Amino acid sequence: MASASAFQAIDDPAQLPDHAVPVDTRPLAECTARSLRAARCLPAREFLFPDGRLTSFRGILWLLGTAGLDGSETVVVFGKNRIDREFVAGVLFLSGQARVVLWNESPQALFSNRPLQISPGRRRGMIRDPIYTAWMRESALVLRHELIAQIQGGAAPVIVDGRAGNPETRIRGAVRYEPQARDDVARAGEIIVYAESPRESIALFTRLQSQGIEARVYADGWHDWPKDEPALIEARDELGGPVRSVYLGVVALIIALLLFAVVTRIGNRR
Repeated sequence: MASASAFQAIDDPAQLPDHAVPVDTRPLAECTARSLRAARCLPAREFLFPDGRLTSFRGILWLLGTAGLDGSETVVVFGKNRIDREFVAGVLFLSGQARVVLWNESPQALFSNRPLQISPGRRRGMIRDPIYTAWMRESALVLRHELIAQIQGGAAPVIVDGRAGNPETRIRGAVRYEPQARDDVARAGEIIVYAESPRESIALFTRLQSQGIEARVYADGWHDWPKDEPALIEARDELGGPVRSVYLGVVALIIALLLFAVVTRIGNRR
């Protein structure tokens, strides 16, 4: 899990650590044109397959080596897109990076604070130099078979659904993520979070860590959840309660009974 020494989210330039390696999550063209000195260009797409699935962590560790990281560094992750920078920061944390600092303000605010350190960002190389040797934080990850076993065994922890909107279905037992209720989430005990895709799931995990809420992440997200298994999903009504189909069925029955009563009463009057 995260600790104050391993992960930190900041918005005050005074909190920027000295001698940190900048990690720029903006599109590659923007990073290579203008970034901080020695910044590594690591857009979110570098960690994802074209269909949005997460690259294997074995591949990610190789990728980080080609970016010139060995895992022992303090990195400062920044970028324009909030989900992208949270996702990349989360991937680095899960990969075992010694210390991850997430800059929550705009890149321009960071550049203006370091006016003498502006230069083109560094794109990844073709080979690992150096070799990334940090130990992954595997305890923060939950695999699909593990989560299925917990649900089927009735021992699942609090599962938090971070998808946008009000989806019709969800992982069985999941509750909707409400930012304003984060104190309630923090008191919930063991927490597993997921969202629509790996990018959004890991970003949500990072967001909770930045709020001091320790959680684990089902990184594959709803996109890869087995939706043809009725025991693993449930419907959600418009109020966020369980099993919308049952709710609608009860409403339909009440309406039918009311109509029957009206028709019977009219018939009796005749």
